[in-house]
Amino acid sequence: MNTEAEKKRIEFAVKTFAYNMQEKMYCKADEGRRGWDDPALRQGIRELLTFKTAQLIAGDNKQAIDVANLAMILDYTSDLPDEATAGHGSEVKEKTMSIRLKGWGWPGLSKKAHYYNNNARSLCGKWIYTGVLEEGNDNSSDNCCDCKKRLAKYKSQPERSRS
Repeated sequence: MNTEAEKKRIEFAVKTFAYNMQEKMYCKADEGRRGWDDPALRQGIRELLTFKTAQLIAGDNKQAIDVANLAMILDYTSDLPDEATAGHGSEVKEKTMSIRLKGWGWPGLSKKAHYYNNNARSLCGKWIYTGVLEEGNDNSSDNCCDCKKRLAKYKSQPERSRS
């Protein structure tokens, strides 16, 4: 086994991929896109990353560069304060830990709100979403019927048998 040849192939693959990432970012800048490094846009970036990742997993390999760029943006902005968190130190960490993990969310391309119960997959199993969730309003006509049925069934179970 030739380790040096393996390392050369890895180096070529990584440099080519990084170059393609850079070219895509330059293209977007040439189109007038700005704000990629704005920490206030992190939530939207996360939602777009979730959507693009699902497309990539489903076999759309053209999404790989976008997924990598979105991950790079989140990594780059992770240490930058945004308006909502600037100057709050450990208070931010505490509030982040108490973010609601259950509730209704509206994935970007969905025509209905879907219910999420402690993970990013909707109760109906059709949507992945990591955005803001709203508890209550369970009977809204804007909610997914399948999620409503599954939520009603879940809430009718005794606390111990819920998982």
